[in-house]
Amino acid sequence: ERVTLAALADQVQEHLRDRQRYVQGPRLRFESAGDLDLELPSSHALHLFRMVQEAVSNVLRHASAVTVWVTLDASAGDELRVEIRDDGTFQAPMAGHAGLGLAGMRARAEQIQATFALQSLAPHGTAVRIALPLDRPRQGR
Repeated sequence: ERVTLAALADQVQEHLRDRQRYVQGPRLRFESAGDLDLELPSSHALHLFRMVQEAVSNVLRHASAVTVWVTLDASAGDELRVEIRDDGTFQAPMAGHAGLGLAGMRARAEQIQATFALQSLAPHGTAVRIALPLDRPRQGR
């Protein structure tokens, strides 16, 4: 079964709206770019959605951010780029605590052959970046 990027974008937006109702801050922002009519396997969409959920939860729990931006960008052509970025404080997992959320996100990315990167942004913030190769439909199908 396949789902469109538009359906994934709708699901992410709905999740952010739901979360926003229950948090005083930060502001949760969403944007998308590119061809949202592209399709991907529903299992890939689920893994991406779960990674977004985990990354947003991590920001809400640990970062003291003012704003969180979630972006789905299919404009690159051959890949879908998903970014969860905040303007809070980066906190590396504590010693003895492996960062199970991060390990889970990395494992999910690996399962769908996506790349996963976590980057501390100067002077404030953190970015989780996921890049998923896309199968472009052949013309004239």
